[in-house]
Amino acid sequence: MRRMQAEFVNFRNRTQREREGDRDRATSSVVEALLPVMDDIHWAREHGDLAEGTPFAAIADKLGQTLERFGVKQVGAVGEIFDPNVHEALMHMPADAPGVELPEGTTEMTVVQVMQPGFVVNDKVVRAARVAVADPA
Repeated sequence: MRRMQAEFVNFRNRTQREREGDRDRATSSVVEALLPVMDDIHWAREHGDLAEGTPFAAIADKLGQTLERFGVKQVGAVGEIFDPNVHEALMHMPADAPGVELPEGTTEMTVVQVMQPGFVVNDKVVRAARVAVADPA
């Protein structure tokens, strides 16, 4: 009897893990399909084409909030410490290059420019952020 109960508990736990994995894979698949849209929204904001208070800005905000509810997070921001797990360094710049501003007291390689934001779903990288980095040393 105990063995059957243990087998049932193991079965229930395994199916729960499989269900969560299926949900994460489905979410990742949808995010991958939406990457071009998210890139367009990012660049529209960066270039000032998506002014706050406009209908398109409201739609972009709702899309971002909806994706956050499913565990989707955008990664890659200027000033972040470089992490090879979520960043892809496309360019290495000297710390004294024009336009490079490192945070005060930084001792590690730091993101100084984001060329393309990355996305993670529940801590699993869908796309690494493509960045330029600078080393303070």
